[in-house]
Amino acid sequence: MRITRKFLEAKVAYLNQYLGQSTEAWTKQADGRYRANVGTYVLDHNSIYGGYCLNRICTEGGGQSHAIGSKRVPASQMADLISAFLEGMRLQDERLNQEYAEIANRLTA
Repeated sequence: MRITRKFLEAKVAYLNQYLGQSTEAWTKQADGRYRANVGTYVLDHNSIYGGYCLNRICTEGGGQSHAIGSKRVPASQMADLISAFLEGMRLQDERLNQEYAEIANRLTA
């Protein structure tokens, strides 16, 4: 399967939805100005420098930090990295839910 930019953008949108973040990097305010959605993950693509990076918006002005490594990678590798990132989060959520259930059982016993 060929990995396209559109496919990667859909994976990033799913990542943002999973985390309860906006799927859009910017929001237009009532005064007409735009404000970056802090915490939102964005796909950075630059074919001249060698591919894709996954970044996270960290300031309302749009500043970004690298979420997965700092080197650009090809599309297929980025798809694998995002999938691994999501799986790690899912497993962490599962572990935390199990711990909370055990605590609740102890409190009600």
